Amino acid sequence: MEIKDLLEEFKLDMEINNYSKESLRSYSNCIKLFSTYLTDVLSITQIEKVKAVHIKAFVKFNKDKKQKLRIVMYPIGHFILF
Repeated sequence: MEIKDLLEEFKLDMEINNYSKESLRSYSNCIKLFSTYLTDVLSITQIEKVKAVHIKAFVKFNKDKKQKLRIVMYPIGHFILF
């Protein structure tokens, strides 16, 4: 499945489960960061090709940029479990 398609399905699922508009916006922004990293930096477009090493590389990438990892990783954890 394409990452962009899964992102849309994830947003729809959050809407169905009555997430607040703020949660939708926040989760969507964080997941877009992750999907952009996968497609632009790692050239991965299929979710089945994402491996643990790619997620760890994303964590390191954000840590190097001094991002607040908890804020970034919480929504991505939900996305991965989805």
